[in-house]
Amino acid sequence: MRLGQLVVASLFLTLLSPPGLNAQDRVIALSDEEVAWLQGNPRVRVHNETNWPPFNFAANGRPQGYSIDIMNLVAGKVGLEVEYVTGPTWNEFLEMMKTGDLDVMLNIVRTPDRLEYLLYTPPYAKNPNAILSRKDGYFASMQELHGHTVSVPRGFFYEEVLKRDFPEIHVQTTDDVLGSMKAVSFGTADAAFGELAVFQYLMEENLITDLVVSGEVQLGDPEFELLNIATRRDLPILASVLTKAVNAVTQEEKRSIQARWFPGAGAPDSKQPDVESPRAISNQQILMLLALSVGLLVLFGLVVMLLGRESRDRDFSKFFGSQSFRISILAGLSILVAVVAVLNWLAISENKKHTEAKTERELSIVLASTIDRLNAWVRDRKSFLRQVGRDPELVGVTRALLAVERNPSALARSDALAQARAYFASNSQFGGAGFFIIAPDRISIGSRRDANIGTANFIAERRPELIDWAFAGSTVFVPPIRSDVVVGDGLEKRPLSMFFAAPVTDHDGDVIAVVTERVLPDGALSEILRAGRIGLSGEAYAVNSDGNMVSESRFVDQLVEIGLLEERDTELAEIPVVDPGRDLTQTIRSDVSVADRPPTVMMAGALEIRGETGAADTAGALQVSSNIDGYRDYRGVPVVGVWTWMPNLDLGLTVEIDLAEALTDFANFRFNLLAISGITTVLAIGATLFTLLVGQRAHRSLSLARDNLEARVEQRTQELSEAYGVITDSINYASNIQRAMLPIEQAMSGAFEDSFIIWQPRDVVGGDIYFLRQWGGGTLLVVADCTGHGVPGAFVTLISSGSLDRALDQVPPGAVGPLMQQVHKHVQVSLGQDIADGASNDGLELAVVYTEPGKSELRFGGACLDLFKVEDGAISAIKGTRKGIGYRETPCDHTWDETVVSANPGTKFYLVTDGLIDQVGGERRIAFGKRRFRSLVMEISRLPMHEQKERIEAALARYQGDELRRDDVSAIGFTGLK
Repeated sequence: MRLGQLVVASLFLTLLSPPGLNAQDRVIALSDEEVAWLQGNPRVRVHNETNWPPFNFAANGRPQGYSIDIMNLVAGKVGLEVEYVTGPTWNEFLEMMKTGDLDVMLNIVRTPDRLEYLLYTPPYAKNPNAILSRKDGYFASMQELHGHTVSVPRGFFYEEVLKRDFPEIHVQTTDDVLGSMKAVSFGTADAAFGELAVFQYLMEENLITDLVVSGEVQLGDPEFELLNIATRRDLPILASVLTKAVNAVTQEEKRSIQARWFPGAGAPDSKQPDVESPRAISNQQILMLLALSVGLLVLFGLVVMLLGRESRDRDFSKFFGSQSFRISILAGLSILVAVVAVLNWLAISENKKHTEAKTERELSIVLASTIDRLNAWVRDRKSFLRQVGRDPELVGVTRALLAVERNPSALARSDALAQARAYFASNSQFGGAGFFIIAPDRISIGSRRDANIGTANFIAERRPELIDWAFAGSTVFVPPIRSDVVVGDGLEKRPLSMFFAAPVTDHDGDVIAVVTERVLPDGALSEILRAGRIGLSGEAYAVNSDGNMVSESRFVDQLVEIGLLEERDTELAEIPVVDPGRDLTQTIRSDVSVADRPPTVMMAGALEIRGETGAADTAGALQVSSNIDGYRDYRGVPVVGVWTWMPNLDLGLTVEIDLAEALTDFANFRFNLLAISGITTVLAIGATLFTLLVGQRAHRSLSLARDNLEARVEQRTQELSEAYGVITDSINYASNIQRAMLPIEQAMSGAFEDSFIIWQPRDVVGGDIYFLRQWGGGTLLVVADCTGHGVPGAFVTLISSGSLDRALDQVPPGAVGPLMQQVHKHVQVSLGQDIADGASNDGLELAVVYTEPGKSELRFGGACLDLFKVEDGAISAIKGTRKGIGYRETPCDHTWDETVVSANPGTKFYLVTDGLIDQVGGERRIAFGKRRFRSLVMEISRLPMHEQKERIEAALARYQGDELRRDDVSAIGFTGLK
């Protein structure tokens, strides 16, 4: 192998080596609760649209499309069965989600209104929004559409956004995207909004040529370009399961589905939300690699040129035995190793960047999803508690409590307190952690524990502003505060508690008290955060302003093992989120006390965000920070993560995953790349050195062999030239013989008033042939298309000609069908196809026309060829029997139909072989076809036959263009029987 070939091979292996070769799919770690839910709910109902290709549509009663394939893949990863619901419109699907008649929306955009009743997975595709206009008056921007009408499908997010944010644009709604496109085409709307891929697919599928994608829909929110899977808000576990499954879809799986529905999308599309994006090389790096490759090729070219000049006056083979050649080889191998090392370094660096970017996107998506679920839970609990505060039964109990004397003993003995406790105990939706009923003087007049009764409410003492808001009529969330009650068996622990507080209002709307629901952070909060656990080591948890974790840790057992928790503290522990300075899972316990350890990078960053936004600031978007380089978590394990501070809850949220797991794909890619390039380089060097050794020993023998070979080549060339001349002369002479067999056009004019003949063999000789014979008192016209073309086809024409001559002597004149049967028998016998062990399976397609003088009719028989007839401005085809002549599979006694066809004055007839019909050409590179031939004949049928011939030949040549001729071409036209 030459050195240049080795370098090119290594370069291609380096550039094309797939990342993460043989990497296993990511394991989907489901919680016990999720597994139990899937066992109890194995089937989900998913929406399937009738006409939203290429993403989601129904064809032949089957759901199809890119989104359907994604859903099937996602469902298969977690063992879900999918029941597709087809038929309703988009707006009806949304109503079904609200009423509980549907479980999953498959391709939906996230909007504020929909967040009220839907939970979203991470996006699985990016579909740019486009403006569709007529070609004769298009709109390129949103501003140009002010005062104009835009058509959108009813219920699509465009309707919501346009009516809310763009009142100057008139909105027209239709049932689906195709309806919106038709509205623009028919002029009832000026433009339509939709997804670029859908517009392109429907325009091509429905041959819509008057519309054009004229601009981009810029709505100001990148979320509007992302397609998500969404579940009902009352199915949070399903949302969690689908989120994990979507995150587990690999880029290879996504590319496979893209290739099916988006031709040419085999490579990752920069417009797709690549949550699993493998390494990609920037344009600058591609140019650098190309420049390096070109530079190497130029260098090797210069070396070859110099070697050629140096050896111009001497035997070049002697150079291979010289020391300078060995030095050149070693220098080339050194360059090869350097180039491979540089390319590996570039590929590894770029892959690491993309792996880190992919991990950050995944963590950010999970964090956003967790925030959505947490906010939804807060909204739900507020709404529930607001209804509780309006319950007439609770209002009556509260009035009774307000009438009791304000001292602990009186309140504890009162029937009103017993009624209050019974009320909350009987309410299955109310949390079991406890409640307060707070009087306007901020005294607790109702509680689950006697210790709280008749005393100043500790929530009002620590967060008075929130209780004031509740008395002002608002339902509020109280962030975690230290409980007023000691819990545990002698542990003297005061756990953190969260509360929801709502006003208790009478029928006049007056606030008479405030009711609160106690929520422990390790309850509902931890359950919500469990859904944010991705992979095998991913964890989502909440922290408070004291720097402690206030939700359940995923690694409780591990924390006990390494000494961060005591066995008895696991339920009440608040884990300090501090950096132990070492990986405690791999080493002995740290000798630095917890109080002296600094906060982790995440904890410090979250507190910094809190300081910038303020503990009670709920306006604006959340500030999110991340660290993908790696930092130690509270266990000392290197992790990467994203985090934020939620001012409305006064809690920090983070999603982390072990650095080792986050870089698994990168590690696999690096190992595989180094292994492949290393093995390739070693093999290339070994092969080169082996070739050098063998070459030096063999160059003497090669020099001698070269001299002998040149003489032999010259001799063989002369022999081949002579043989070629003999063969060419023979074929040309055979062409003369074949042409001599054909009737001349003057013979046709003796049988018909007007006619033409087109006979164009593909090669010098051909497999098409035609005959004109006098048979009895009439004329027999035969057109045949024999197996093959060129010399083989010409041989079959000779056999066919002889078979026809013999058959004419054996069949009464005019018996077209029996004539074809006899020809068939003779061909089979001539080719040995009538015996079992014969090697041939050849034959011909045949059209036979028999006319008699003075009769206005003709007899036609066809074997896979038709007779075309033009009469009274219409063209028709008289079909032949669909069975070829001579072929082994055609029975020996097979009969062919004989048809009597009227031939009135002016009627024109045409016979054509499939060489013309099957010729490929045109812009779409398809066959000429019978339909195009019939249209051409109708167009030229009124012309004289010689002009028709010219028009047919010109049309065929124009359609064929630069395409090669596929087969022999024959066509005969005639009119006016004599």
